[in-house]
Amino acid sequence: MEPSSGSVAGVTFTIGTVSVVGTLLGMHYDALLFGLFGGLIFLTNNPSTTRTNAIGNVIASVLIAGSLSPVLGALLVSWFEVLTNVGEDNMRRASSLIIGAGWQASIPTAMELLRSKAGIQGRDQ
Repeated sequence: MEPSSGSVAGVTFTIGTVSVVGTLLGMHYDALLFGLFGGLIFLTNNPSTTRTNAIGNVIASVLIAGSLSPVLGALLVSWFEVLTNVGEDNMRRASSLIIGAGWQASIPTAMELLRSKAGIQGRDQ
């Protein structure tokens, strides 16, 4: 099924708006871009979502990666001496891609782990 030009234009406008807002909030443009790629990579492996959910997940991937990747990149470089040759900028980009692709799977897993530790039953039980 081919996407209509209206939905492609809507997605393009939304992603452009999120990128501009993220840049105005002081987020690195490359972190936003790699977060976008990570979110799209996750969606290729999880096509069973609705269009609205997919757009929301990609927007969240962009903003979460843009806000967390500078911290994660700096932490990784400071914790592991091997990564000092890679550089903080490259670690920020790699972190953005990992965060963008991984948060959608890791947050539900972490919530289930917290529920099991607290003895609270999940939604499916």
